[in-house]
Amino acid sequence: MPVRALCLYLLALAAALAYSLLFFHYRLNVPYLDDMNDILDFILQFTAAPDWRDRLVALYEPQNNHRTSASRLIYLAAYHAVGTINFTLLAGLANLAWLALAGVYARLCGDRGYRSLALCLAMLVLASPRAYVLIHWPMAGSHFFYLMLCTASVMLLLQRGSRGAFAGAVLLAVVVSFVGAAGLLVWFAGACYLGCDHFLARRPRARRLLAWIVLGVAVSAIAYQPVADIALPRVAEYGLFHSSVYFLALLGSVPGFGSSEWAVLAGLGLLFLCALRGWRDLRAGRLAGLHFMVLFLLAMAAAVAVGRADYTPLDYALISRYSIISLNLLVCLLLLYLPRWRQLQWPAVLVALLLCLANYAVYGPAFEKEMNRRVTNFNRGNYPVYFRETAEMNRFVQGAIERGVYTPPPRPQPKHYLFSAAPKAAKRRASR
Repeated sequence: MPVRALCLYLLALAAALAYSLLFFHYRLNVPYLDDMNDILDFILQFTAAPDWRDRLVALYEPQNNHRTSASRLIYLAAYHAVGTINFTLLAGLANLAWLALAGVYARLCGDRGYRSLALCLAMLVLASPRAYVLIHWPMAGSHFFYLMLCTASVMLLLQRGSRGAFAGAVLLAVVVSFVGAAGLLVWFAGACYLGCDHFLARRPRARRLLAWIVLGVAVSAIAYQPVADIALPRVAEYGLFHSSVYFLALLGSVPGFGSSEWAVLAGLGLLFLCALRGWRDLRAGRLAGLHFMVLFLLAMAAAVAVGRADYTPLDYALISRYSIISLNLLVCLLLLYLPRWRQLQWPAVLVALLLCLANYAVYGPAFEKEMNRRVTNFNRGNYPVYFRETAEMNRFVQGAIERGVYTPPPRPQPKHYLFSAAPKAAKRRASR
């Protein structure tokens, strides 16, 4: 193996290990927010169901306008494997999918000579605490991490072009449709891929395109859960300009580093780079899976803007969990541009490394604060959930404990201070 490739692989491995150690350091086997409904309540309903029909109803039931049946199958498998719900295990499985995404991006790069570089760049961007809320939030982590892994894998299979790969892409597209509502956008991105392949690249894809569209419509009709409070007319009523700015902030949230103004400017720049690269590759007949992964991410950002911009301030577009769009867009653009700019490959690695370290410096303390707040609630015996009485949720979790479905860790759980100095009281307790 060339020394260059070995160095790149080692750097990618170091980033993955640092992220894994961060996950291990702050692990907490305690349900958080939507974990109550989508995991704990689901397992309780499923295990108490008298027959297979009621089990299917529990599996299909929506969670906040999302069909999460595919993720729930993983919850069930993990539950039966260990005999109880372990939220750390579920979060760990989701994070494995997130790290595996870097490998899929390396394969999407196409050119074998760039795969070590692609893996390194993707891992440095992804393996950081920018999306820190998702790291130990099993339900939301499963939603976003499985969503990105499956969608990128669909694009990779379509890129390969064989009949078997197409069948695998169809299967994964069905799966991702039941991970979350944004998963339905994979049918749109895939149809655009097959359409461009057929009409622009002059490859015979008419049958596949027709089958993809028919299946996409059928699956979407089954998986789609109407969102009563969200409609395009409300975007026009609230202001198309605000929605557009919100969309740009979503795209540029990672390089914006907490500033909505910089995020909007960065989003505008990234959108321009997407359009420029797409137009040039379209004219050259070089469209591939990465281009349509970008299209999926843009469609996802537009969907989030439609669903959130009318009742949340612009800063909401910068929150941790939505940075998932910007993170993946950065990876895709790096991999689309670097093969054309050979002289910038090592500077790009340095920039990705600095971005990774900056994310640890800026968002590591926020992650620590978030996890210590959750430890405090747990040590007090509280399981708070938005818009629900805490006492009610405490009784709900206690019922799950009594049924043997969930076994909480012992109290008190320790707080962790990796990014900040521990308070004196915590130091005295630790020294005893």
